[in-house]
Amino acid sequence: MTKRVKPVLNIPVVNTVEDADAILAEIAARKRQISLHEIALKEDVDKLKTECAARCEPLKKDIEAREQALMQFALARREELFKGRKSRELTFGIIGFRVSSSLRTIKKMTWERVLGVLKERGMTNCIRIKEEVDKEALRTLGPNTLADVGCKLVQEDGFFYELNETELEGNRT
Repeated sequence: MTKRVKPVLNIPVVNTVEDADAILAEIAARKRQISLHEIALKEDVDKLKTECAARCEPLKKDIEAREQALMQFALARREELFKGRKSRELTFGIIGFRVSSSLRTIKKMTWERVLGVLKERGMTNCIRIKEEVDKEALRTLGPNTLADVGCKLVQEDGFFYELNETELEGNRT
């Protein structure tokens, strides 16, 4: 097995504020280049999606027509094709009928009104409630309470940089 060697980054040396400012300018320039590449990629992807949709649309319509033809065939000959069974296996697939049930609201009812009725009747077992930790509320608790529930508040002093985009654009002239 070969030994993996970690690549060493060629890190530029920063000795002065001017060096740091120059590094920020280089970072901004590279970020602009990345943005241009990403925009070009998105445009290419959009173009390909449009071309693909145009090519696939007639095929999808043809498939839809053939599905309708199969359904009409199966409905017209249901008794003879599916005597005592729900499906029939053919060389290139299976055709048949499947029992399915779906929940729908009755006339003049919406799912919002159904939810209200369920709440009124106390049928909370029929209502989904997404539970998640409220981290903002946890931030207001003291350290002992946080420890009791298995959390701690960690403060870090992390390095950051911000690019001054408008000033960089003004320097290009």
